[in-house]
Amino acid sequence: NKIVPVHLQPTPGDLLWYYTLCRDLTPPWEDFAKRRAWPSDVSSARYPGSRGVCLLADEVDKLYSTTPPLRDAGVHIMTNIFSMGKEPQLLVFLAGSSADLKSKLYCDEGSVWRQSGFHNMNHSVFLIHNILPIRDLGRLQAYYCTRFPGTKPPANVLADTGGVGRLVERLQNTNRAFDVEGFRTFIGSSREAVTLASAMLTMNLVHLRDGKLSGPDVIPAVDLIRLQDQHGCLYPAMETLLAWQDHGHLLVTARQVQLLIPRALETLFAWFHSDDESAMALGLRVTIRGWSGYGSAGAAAEPLVLRRFVGRLGCLPGDPREIRVLEKKTITPDGNPLSFAFLESNRNRLLRVAADDGCDAFFVDWNTRLQKIAKIAVTIVQIKLGVKGYCITPGILKTQLENAENDMKINDATIAGIVVKFDRFYRTIDEILQAACKHLKAKIVLEAAVLITSKQVRDYDPAA
Repeated sequence: NKIVPVHLQPTPGDLLWYYTLCRDLTPPWEDFAKRRAWPSDVSSARYPGSRGVCLLADEVDKLYSTTPPLRDAGVHIMTNIFSMGKEPQLLVFLAGSSADLKSKLYCDEGSVWRQSGFHNMNHSVFLIHNILPIRDLGRLQAYYCTRFPGTKPPANVLADTGGVGRLVERLQNTNRAFDVEGFRTFIGSSREAVTLASAMLTMNLVHLRDGKLSGPDVIPAVDLIRLQDQHGCLYPAMETLLAWQDHGHLLVTARQVQLLIPRALETLFAWFHSDDESAMALGLRVTIRGWSGYGSAGAAAEPLVLRRFVGRLGCLPGDPREIRVLEKKTITPDGNPLSFAFLESNRNRLLRVAADDGCDAFFVDWNTRLQKIAKIAVTIVQIKLGVKGYCITPGILKTQLENAENDMKINDATIAGIVVKFDRFYRTIDEILQAACKHLKAKIVLEAAVLITSKQVRDYDPAA
């Protein structure tokens, strides 16, 4: 059962036919396209001792053209490959490095490919498997070292290639993988493209510093659920998302729309950036008037931060529900006091606190023993946002405790002050939960207190 790659006629005993599909009509495409009775050839090719025939066809996306003679050759080849796919003794592998390969293979009625004569390859005959790019910087660097032994991966390997194999090859060979001008042209190609570009830039400005990516492992993305929740459907239209994906600019996952090439975020910023005067005017407006009804841009950003961290916190995905904590009474979104029924329907879901008094959000979970709830675990979350590079000082715990006891201001710019506020909120929520769950006789415990911050914690200096 040896595997011998050959261009056309197989020899007895061969397990594999390997056809090289070139990018133009030079041989072997001319001979390949002239072959007619392929299915009968395959049927008669069941040689003694062989298990069957495997056909590998790479770069099949290059066969799809709307202009002759390439179109005619492509239609003929793909028609025969479609027939081969139904042969019991034949296994067909097709591969292509185009983002729009799926829309070509499974072309619908009315599409340009069906009008050009191409078959719909039928997803029950040809099953598709997407080979996703490597989106982790460490894994991509390891791949690069394996693919190019003795070569150190560039620091910008993820930013410039998005982890796409062919772009990694291009980066190694030409030192330039991302087509900036081509992307700029595509952005301005339609109003829908501009709308999606604007949304992608707005949601990812946090990843830019002076118009450049803030790190080598940044993956600009927009949550798909946010587009659905805000507009009742995908926005911009699904056709626009598919167009961006087909042109190799987006990676659409189950939960996110990601820029395939992270470096493209810099191009979006440059494309939309008008002048420094506009940026300063926006900064002045936010400083004086806040942001869209919030006291600060940081407060306005907190719901987004919570949504992004939901998975890392260990609770269920979805928008945090807002409750209000006032004078040790918790008011739920429907205006009623907190009840166990509400907790049960929102078990392990993030609850955002409208009145911040040491906590921005919390969630509860529990375990059971002998079909009874034995322990209710509370996780509380606080967010502290600020300019990257700003610091939170350790502070002195005794001082902040005294401030709390004497109704003086607690300095929550210090770790000590944050801890005291955590404690105060937990005492409040503990009383509320005890009242709501008193029929259970369950123990209520603080599972974790989580601080999410863009600031750094300054090391404690005993001399300070």
